[in-house]
Amino acid sequence: MEDVSVTASTKLSFDVKSVEKSTVLTATEVEQLPVSRNIESVALLIPGTMFGDVAFGYLVSFSGSSVAENVYYINGMNVTDFRRGLGGSAIPSEFFDQF
Repeated sequence: MEDVSVTASTKLSFDVKSVEKSTVLTATEVEQLPVSRNIESVALLIPGTMFGDVAFGYLVSFSGSSVAENVYYINGMNVTDFRRGLGGSAIPSEFFDQF
């Protein structure tokens, strides 16, 4: 038997002036995860996300919001599906450098 010691330290800071929540995952990190290669599967890795109502096509709900309230941006460009107003436009996952 060997002793295993694990230590960690972190400095947590909370921004109480903003309601924005963000998480950045690199494409390399996503490739190592056992998830489908689409933006919804990656989004479900983020705390506070879950599948929305099935009537809207199993899209992602962020922090209890309606799936119709989500907006998808890539490099500052809005890629929300404007026709239905739900979800993001289908873009190959190889396109992304970060999620």
